[in-house]
Amino acid sequence: MWGARNAPSDIESTKVLQKIEDSTLKLVNIDESKKKGIAPAFCLRIVQSPIFTTIAMIVVLANTIFTATIKHTHNKEVDERNRRLYHRIETLFTIFFDLEALFKIFSLGFKNYIRRSIFKFEFMLAIGTTIHCIPRFYRSAFTYFQVLRVARLLKSSPLLEDFLNKVNY
Repeated sequence: MWGARNAPSDIESTKVLQKIEDSTLKLVNIDESKKKGIAPAFCLRIVQSPIFTTIAMIVVLANTIFTATIKHTHNKEVDERNRRLYHRIETLFTIFFDLEALFKIFSLGFKNYIRRSIFKFEFMLAIGTTIHCIPRFYRSAFTYFQVLRVARLLKSSPLLEDFLNKVNY
């Protein structure tokens, strides 16, 4: 139960050592350097860069902290004003994450994007939170998608992901 787990079957595990610009070796997927989507090659490099991933995770963290600040005062006027403010800010976060997903789809191609389980999860969150931002559906059952964004932080850390997999078994 607490031993090493197998690699997920939906992620390609074929890797090779490749020499990069500064004469060091890097372990990469066989088709990592190939252009996959309709975007220029530099878009693929941006999506695969650690800076892009770090920025996305910082925004997820900011969104998580912001969501944790929601409070109800039982004063109808104050609660309605707070509701409008939170709706606007959550809509901005949703636009950011929708653009992130669209940029990844544009760079990788939809077929390659949807192949990875983490991207499937991100895509589901993007659709669910977009629906959540429609005023009629705001603070409805679609709020679960908003709350599930924190799971992206857990999925981004291999240590936390291993812990989650061990808890699930």
